[in-house]
Amino acid sequence: MTGRGPKHERETIINFNEESDTASIWTASEVVYRRLKKLGYMPAQDNERSAVFEMPKRDIKLPRPRRLISAARREKIRESLKAWRNGGTLAVLPTSGSSLDDAKAE
Repeated sequence: MTGRGPKHERETIINFNEESDTASIWTASEVVYRRLKKLGYMPAQDNERSAVFEMPKRDIKLPRPRRLISAARREKIRESLKAWRNGGTLAVLPTSGSSLDDAKAE
């Protein structure tokens, strides 16, 4: 299969339903065609300008929406990454008066 025609017409259609365990992917995109072949899927139909792939429905991954993070949480993550990049220093807790010190003294 070779991608021919204008890029806006090189579409991919994924079709599956709740009854069947397989999904059908029709594509006229050479990029999607190569990616599916590289993943090990063989086309059920391979025409000059399009191809149809059959695959298990469980292999279809739908995109999830991006998580919205508050400005305060984003700053906390930024500070944590900055500390990690600078050597990952951890806060040292005082050990005096702990049960470990008492056990050593005995």
